[in-house]
Amino acid sequence: MSRDYLKEASNIIFKDKVSLADEVEANHDQVVGNLLGVIAKARNPMQAMIRKAAAYGPGQIGEPRSMNQLRTFYENESADGVRDAMRASMTAIKLAPAPGHSESERCRIIYDLYHDRRPADWN
Repeated sequence: MSRDYLKEASNIIFKDKVSLADEVEANHDQVVGNLLGVIAKARNPMQAMIRKAAAYGPGQIGEPRSMNQLRTFYENESADGVRDAMRASMTAIKLAPAPGHSESERCRIIYDLYHDRRPADWN
């Protein structure tokens, strides 16, 4: 896997006290819901890094049911970096949804978007 966005989110959001990678295996829906909740609650402009870290998670997990909520967050997000993360996450979900595709495939899509190897495609 090129980058482990869930591990990065665990570090940034939970200071490594919670392993989202371990939790996603045990309770997939709860992890996605918690990540979306973090985006919804971390509204202070100084919390953009937290929203960005949380935005990658549903993309790595590949949860198609998170698309509508991510799209709503995207439309209301003012920080460009967070919008980029949401766009990358939605592209990964659209192109390689779970089940049927691996986290590794989705991580590669996210990585490629940031290195201009793939255009965003989430509409």
